[in-house]
Amino acid sequence: MIQIRDIKSPDIDQWHKLWHGYLDFYQETLLPEITQSVWDRLLDPNVSMIGHVAVHNDKIIGFSHSVIHPATWTNDPVCYLEDLYVDEIARGKGAGRALIQNLLDMAKRENWNRVYWHTHHDNTHARALYDKFISEGGFVRYAVYTDQA
Repeated sequence: MIQIRDIKSPDIDQWHKLWHGYLDFYQETLLPEITQSVWDRLLDPNVSMIGHVAVHNDKIIGFSHSVIHPATWTNDPVCYLEDLYVDEIARGKGAGRALIQNLLDMAKRENWNRVYWHTHHDNTHARALYDKFISEGGFVRYAVYTDQA
């Protein structure tokens, strides 16, 4: 059985391993101080980021990081699921689905207007899961990083 719970301070070592697996998957490298900042913000109750972990047999096998923020088309907050990752050896067992469903359940309880996320167009494994929740909406994502503008 997979349990979803809030991320906690003692999770740092297991989270760190998964975080680096996530970055490797996307072929990204971050400075150590960025990783530390992510961790600190996930634990800070005054920051609108939330972190959850998927636990199986007392081992963290996945995580989700989300940002709750205001929006222009509603007065209710919205949730951006920024990061979702499940350890490669644990995929296909329902952890990703459980992490998303947990956010959707929170959205209903907390009266968020929506939960949204994106992934790379060729991430077919993840998209197969996401399509079980809702079909891709047809929007194209653009991102300009300030150091490239």
